[in-house]
Amino acid sequence: AEGDVTFGLNFSDPVLVEKLNDLQWLDALCAQADRHCQNYVVLLNDKGQVIDVFGIDNDQSFGRKIVDPEMLRHGNNDFFGCFLPNVISRRTADAALALTPEMLELKLSDLLTSAEIEACQARLAVIQKHIARLEKVDRVIGETPSRAHLASLE
Repeated sequence: AEGDVTFGLNFSDPVLVEKLNDLQWLDALCAQADRHCQNYVVLLNDKGQVIDVFGIDNDQSFGRKIVDPEMLRHGNNDFFGCFLPNVISRRTADAALALTPEMLELKLSDLLTSAEIEACQARLAVIQKHIARLEKVDRVIGETPSRAHLASLE
């Protein structure tokens, strides 16, 4: 469709899936309430292969009221978020589990209010608990997943 930034993308491409999944986790931490197909950019190399995915239009992120990423689900208070993903890469899981409330406060204190930082810290705790559950059910993927592995997770 004309103007659709997702037109022509192969959503079974394991690299695209992993990059979009990483964006979902970041959106959960930042309480991004307006992620949809027209506010992320997929960077391709000259062969048309996915290099990276970038979220844009992030003006509905953070805030002090969203303390659980599940509050962002589409259809809940006019938000365009999603459920916490049911899979995560090992790299992203390790990074999220290594974050501490103190690290968030240090990095965000010049940008956000105390209440917004506290809400972000609460979201981090929910995310880390969710990742621990994913580890118990073998939903943490060590490398970029194959198409077969992705299909097995559905």
